[in-house]
Amino acid sequence: FDQLVAPILLYGSEIWGHESCDILESFHMKFCKNIMRVNKNTPNCMVLGELGRFKIRKYIDNRMMNFWLRLKYGKSSKLSCTMYRLLEKMSDSNHYISPWILKIKNILDSMGMSDLWSMESLNRSWFKQAVNLRTSDISKQNWCAEVNESGSCVNYKIFKEELMFENYLINLDVGERMALTKFRCANNRLPITTGRYTNIPRYQRYCNICNLQKIGDEFHYLFECTAFIDERKRYIKNYYRNRPNTMKMNELFNTNDRKVLVNLARFCRLILNKF
Repeated sequence: FDQLVAPILLYGSEIWGHESCDILESFHMKFCKNIMRVNKNTPNCMVLGELGRFKIRKYIDNRMMNFWLRLKYGKSSKLSCTMYRLLEKMSDSNHYISPWILKIKNILDSMGMSDLWSMESLNRSWFKQAVNLRTSDISKQNWCAEVNESGSCVNYKIFKEELMFENYLINLDVGERMALTKFRCANNRLPITTGRYTNIPRYQRYCNICNLQKIGDEFHYLFECTAFIDERKRYIKNYYRNRPNTMKMNELFNTNDRKVLVNLARFCRLILNKF
């Protein structure tokens, strides 16, 4: 996607990047959900989080800023540089507010680099690295905000702490990987998920296969539900089963032990098959 598709999607984005890129974002998300084999209702922040990918907007902003640098400090004999300086003067005098220039200023403001707009010279190498770092940090912060604000991510944020690629996607067999992905990304029919579609309040989405009267979420089925006592002993180590809590859940999902991860995926598949 990055080598063959993205260059086509972003062709000329240095110029039209000030416009809405919702169609491109939608196309990107459709591709990501397709390779992860999750349904279209899966929250976008979960999909991006599992794959460790940024939104398309981040790359467009990078291209625009690098193009702006070339225009601002390029040779005056170049037509593009001359046109830019003309637009800049018209914008400064309020004769014409260029949407492109306005977008450049907004990007600089969002990165906390507003002072660069009026600087007479810039180190190009430093500028490119700084812009890439700032846009990456902003994208990560926005992703964290989406996860924290989403009602679908209450359990997801227990074990997903940062925007990064999850190695289980390439270390597990296809069947195990799909089961773990669906379990992690609320792409299942557990009561906590189906209750969302039928407008049942979260605190009333009880487990319907045991008598504990607890919410039927991922934590419950992994560590508490009495319907899976024997399977839990078979697939989950005693350390995680003994006095389970969110910290242990975090450790379990982020383990580097492939055997533990495989057993977790198999247990998740068994739970999902029940529903």
